Amino acid sequence: MFEYLTFGKYLANSLIAALVSTVISLTVGSLAAYGLSRFRSRLSSFFMYLTLMIRMIPLVCISVPIYSVINKIGLRDTHIALILVYACIGVPFVIWMMMGFFNGIPRELDEAALVDGCSNLSAFFSSNSTSSYEWNGNNCYFYILDRVE
Repeated sequence: MFEYLTFGKYLANSLIAALVSTVISLTVGSLAAYGLSRFRSRLSSFFMYLTLMIRMIPLVCISVPIYSVINKIGLRDTHIALILVYACIGVPFVIWMMMGFFNGIPRELDEAALVDGCSNLSAFFSSNSTSSYEWNGNNCYFYILDRVE
């Protein structure tokens, strides 16, 4: 049976789409969650509720509009289209998961990094990334299990 089917090709396509979209979702979602957690404003709570509402939309409801947009821009049957769709669907999940993590980290770590001369972005990477490896691993596990079906 495996001689006639190109199982390896299909597995490689699934792994490429899942891994690249996972990296994109973890990067964008972690940075967004850090910004929402550390820089409070009036719009941050609105954005969090908007993220929750986006996550609650059933994927069946948006599959036809996504297909028509992908078809119009000429990305049908490409890895890029699948990666973009998976990443856009996964970012709200990562934001919600990482918000709980970043709210649990004391702000004094960021303040100490800023006093030492770090920018906000380098404070994110220096103080939070070392302790967020296990959370990113957890997100990666759930996200890839959701994508490889």
